[in-house]
Amino acid sequence: TQLGSRLFSSLTEVNPEASIRTLEKLYFSTPISDLRDVTEGRQYLVWSLQKLCFRKETFNRAAKILYRFAQAENEGWSNNARGIFKQLFRPRLGGTEADLEARLEILHYALSQSFVDQNEFLIDAIMAAFEIRGVSRIIGAEFQSTKVFKDYKPKDSEITSYWEDIIR
Repeated sequence: TQLGSRLFSSLTEVNPEASIRTLEKLYFSTPISDLRDVTEGRQYLVWSLQKLCFRKETFNRAAKILYRFAQAENEGWSNNARGIFKQLFRPRLGGTEADLEARLEILHYALSQSFVDQNEFLIDAIMAAFEIRGVSRIIGAEFQSTKVFKDYKPKDSEITSYWEDIIR
């Protein structure tokens, strides 16, 4: 429900490990067609995943579930699952503490999965890796409970390696 997913989003800030385990149990193996049917409270679930992606400890697991929601996108907002997934791959202001290597692992994971009809958003995510000028993002996910998380700040040499790996 809308209220249930909103409460869950708050729980994500207090107990991220229990939250990611719950999301994995509910959505990691759910067929894409069923994920498209998740409408009520969907935005709060996506925002919960965004918060979990911000933390380096839960990034990998949360990004994989976010990818599945992006495959099953049914909303047109810019901060939908696809928009948040795409943002993760920008070298700067990606909305995560995860380093570029961890993000590259998610791209490899996504490319290794079976494709659904509308997977062109992966190209957008890959192209986001090359966005370095005029980049901005909506703030909010970094403020969790009493903590403030910081975006990972790569060195120029890391970005160059990241680009080379993506091109390969």
